Amino acid sequence: MEGRTTLMALCIAITIFFRVLGALGSGKAQQLQVPPPAIFVFGDGAVDVGNNNYLEANDASEPVQANHPFYGIDFPNSKATGRFSNGYNLADFIAKAMGLKISPPAYLSLPGERVNSITGVNYASEGAGIWNITNYNGVSIHLLMQVDYFAATKSQMKTKLGNSELKNLLSKSIFLLDIGTIDIFYIWNRQFYTMDDNEINIPNLITS
Repeated sequence: MEGRTTLMALCIAITIFFRVLGALGSGKAQQLQVPPPAIFVFGDGAVDVGNNNYLEANDASEPVQANHPFYGIDFPNSKATGRFSNGYNLADFIAKAMGLKISPPAYLSLPGERVNSITGVNYASEGAGIWNITNYNGVSIHLLMQVDYFAATKSQMKTKLGNSELKNLLSKSIFLLDIGTIDIFYIWNRQFYTMDDNEINIPNLITS
């Protein structure tokens, strides 16, 4: 059990390290490039900018939300926006490094047409996992659904921009994916999984 806990802590530390390294590396590289026309964000709570604010409870649980104090105390106007942070989060910092002002808006916060955000959309949701079974009690936007939302956005943008202009925009855009922590928790917290099982599960997770 002690070995399992130590390994889990190591996985978390590695995840945090690469998140920070990725943000710094992206910013450094972007100094030599033209800012992208748009950024599309997929992932979990590290990059959620408010999608969970719009989720409703189900029979099993309520969505985890960050729309109340003391979240956002260092955000402009000390506003709790739904970011699981005291201020900006990883999506914001990477967007800033890419030359944008802030992360694009949360998908569920946009009007029905949702095509007014040509500069990008954020689909991330706290509690989301790569696998559907690892999502927080079914009250988060799992990765497959986030991809479906992007497909809907793409279809609406195609209607507005036309196929050629849309392809050009997407080819120059940034697609940010930050997810997998909850899947690692799921693997290491399942008592019936052995170390041999995890030699299969973790590569499958990476492949997913």
